[in-house]
Amino acid sequence: MKGYTTINSFYDTGEEAAYRMKLLKLTQTQVDKVFIDNNFGRSNYIKNGIQNAGKLVYIPNGIETEEEHVFDKQLEAKIHQQISLAANEKIWLNVSRFARQKDHETLVEAFALLVKESPANKLILIGDGGLVPQITSLVKEKGLEAHIFYLGRINDIYTLCTMSHFYACSSYYEGMPIIIMQAMLYKLPIVSTAVGAIPDLISDGLSGYTCVSKNPVALCDAMKKMLMAGPAKQEAMGEEACRTIKNEFSTARLGHTYLANYKTVISGV
Repeated sequence: MKGYTTINSFYDTGEEAAYRMKLLKLTQTQVDKVFIDNNFGRSNYIKNGIQNAGKLVYIPNGIETEEEHVFDKQLEAKIHQQISLAANEKIWLNVSRFARQKDHETLVEAFALLVKESPANKLILIGDGGLVPQITSLVKEKGLEAHIFYLGRINDIYTLCTMSHFYACSSYYEGMPIIIMQAMLYKLPIVSTAVGAIPDLISDGLSGYTCVSKNPVALCDAMKKMLMAGPAKQEAMGEEACRTIKNEFSTARLGHTYLANYKTVISGV
């Protein structure tokens, strides 16, 4: 738009990515800066022949890192009653919409493989969405009712993470998932598919383990690797995950980055 400074925030992941990319190509001459929240998207931007790639600015999502949280003991007790947790069992957590992109099927298949070798593991599924009946039916079909528990929608992410040992993600596409950032902030080691911006968050072997998507065996292997790491390594991963979020992905830090870029665009520098 002639005479105006124009900034565009661009999300190129998801099923509408091709449409968004086309729109960006059509409008690129009318914008001064394009903010994008992941390096995967930046690579796609260049790969798809978008001109003036120098206008692209990578600024990741951020979360509030200084909020105080209260652990809900009543919620913990309620969940423990539902899942009948034994002292030696490990809790894996997944919080997500029950939608195709989250690929809960792969997560269930991977967990079925895991508990054949390591039965002292349980998976809590939190969220809602149209695929809940399909996934809960798959859990029953696999005979995993004693290992995988769908608990509906629970908003207290801090308590869920604090009472869990690991976070698992099986998505086959993502942007920069806030829930993984929250799990990292609350010191959960992560096992996830390496899609979208997730590799920007997780340092493989330091704050978690990543694997290819749509592959139950690969996801199970990553989970087994986490279990084999042992308590000391797992604790160190949780600390590193928390440190990463506080140092690189806080809203305070990224707010300053946005402001600096706005000032640069407005000043024409």
